[in-house]
Amino acid sequence: ELEDPNISGPAAVASPDGLPNLLKYALGLPAKTPVASGLPGVTVTETHYVYTYTRPSERPDLTYSVEVSAGLTDWSSITPELVSTQGSTEIWRAMHPVSSAANAFFRLRVERGTADR
Repeated sequence: ELEDPNISGPAAVASPDGLPNLLKYALGLPAKTPVASGLPGVTVTETHYVYTYTRPSERPDLTYSVEVSAGLTDWSSITPELVSTQGSTEIWRAMHPVSSAANAFFRLRVERGTADR
């Protein structure tokens, strides 16, 4: 399996949840087990959309970035902030003003390389 990029490669999907291996590694999720929790999520306050995700504190080989779009065509980067650390898990959030768009779509981009903190 380790030699087969269709099973163990970063873009491979090793479980029925549809999440690629690189994303599961980045979020500290098990590769071969379907997951329903531990995924990024959005909440809405009176003034902001709040995109929150967790990640292992030791992933120096990854770069994480959060992007937001009002209509899924144009994406803008927004800077996440470290909220807290619980053991070896970090909680991050990125905020976007509700006043800037009636809808907001978020995505977490993960790339191999030097981690931005």
